[in-house]
Amino acid sequence: MKSKEELREYIESAPDGVFITDSSLNYIYANSAACDIVGYNRDELLKLKIKDVLSTEDVPGHKRTLSELQVKNKSTRISHLIRKDGKKVTVDISVVNLKDGKLMAFCKDITKQEKLENEKNQYFSAFQKTSQPILITDSEGKIISVNNSFLDMYGYTRNEVIGNNPRILNPGRDVYENLGVNIFEYEMKFKDLWAAIRNPEVKTWKGEVINRRKDNSLVWISLLVNAVYDDNGTLQSIIGFPVDMTVSHELAQKNRIQLYQTIADLAELRDDDTGNHMKRVGLFAKLIARELGKNEKYCDDIEVFAPMHDIGKVGILDSILMAPRKLTPEEFHIMKSHTVLGHNIVKGKDEFEMAAAITLCHHEKFDGSGYPNGIAGKHIPLSAHITALCDVYDALRSKRPYKEPWTHEDTVKHIVGSAGTHFDPDLISVFISLKDRFQIVFQELMD
Repeated sequence: MKSKEELREYIESAPDGVFITDSSLNYIYANSAACDIVGYNRDELLKLKIKDVLSTEDVPGHKRTLSELQVKNKSTRISHLIRKDGKKVTVDISVVNLKDGKLMAFCKDITKQEKLENEKNQYFSAFQKTSQPILITDSEGKIISVNNSFLDMYGYTRNEVIGNNPRILNPGRDVYENLGVNIFEYEMKFKDLWAAIRNPEVKTWKGEVINRRKDNSLVWISLLVNAVYDDNGTLQSIIGFPVDMTVSHELAQKNRIQLYQTIADLAELRDDDTGNHMKRVGLFAKLIARELGKNEKYCDDIEVFAPMHDIGKVGILDSILMAPRKLTPEEFHIMKSHTVLGHNIVKGKDEFEMAAAITLCHHEKFDGSGYPNGIAGKHIPLSAHITALCDVYDALRSKRPYKEPWTHEDTVKHIVGSAGTHFDPDLISVFISLKDRFQIVFQELMD
């Protein structure tokens, strides 16, 4: 008797529901946990059959359980019961055969777990199906999850990125520098990122980065990074939301170039230069910049800004600018002011730093005999010196109202002979190596 009492106490105190039915599937016993699951007291429950608390969609599962019990004497499934208040509850139920056709069921209420699982599945589905690429790392920056859009953007497989650091997407400081981002800016960008996400008071960083896809192509990214902290203020994970801005960046670059070309055209409208002259000077300058090993941004910028060298001529009187004769000393003095006028148009703007140097200094000479300031040697900005050489080459090769065009050979001879006076000898050496390509560009874009 004592043993039976102890067993009954154990069952009554069990955290999971215990139901016992007779051979007709009427309830003949239920512990307190079982009553709590279905919301009936014991007296109410013992007047019911299994079918009275079984949800409609669970009837087929109930029948399979009964069939399985005949073969294996036990069965397990996820079932749905209807509480007294009409609410549905999900249970993990295991049923065994007892003597005389009785059944004993052990039920664990998993309604909350099911809800959490469903929410987790919804979040995971949304995570995988959203068009926004998402990357998640642990607190040390090791990638623990990425969604499909992220893989599509960068061309990697999931196995290739999981466990790696996002540094696999960083093309490196050389690429940044080549695209015009100096080393200091590069270092500070990522220091600021880590400082922000490691500060629980900040937790967020947003900025532009350059990434490299698996196929080595570059992509311009607007990146939002959020740090996730627990209740104790410990960093748990980092979530990155990269947005591909490559098309927008290229469009902005295209619009920027068109704007600069429009500015350069202002000078052309007031001069006897042609549009092809502007293009040729830009291409010549880019050839020299590349030969000198300048980064991509420098080369692109000088191609755009070199044709702007004479924009100050918009401020010169037509009677002087269009004069089909040699200018008087007084007129030439006025003409020389186009360098300062052009400089005043673009100075003080970071975007036009190179243009400002070119407009002001493209008539300076290596021996200091140029204008407007008579600076010499390496004090002349390289961009202006390159532009001057290119402009002289193209001007000599072109027909003007006051002169016939020179041949390529005579032009090269004149420029080479100006080494040490008009031009830096080092720059002349580069020009000599490129003189044949100058000829090709001039012929292809001949007026």
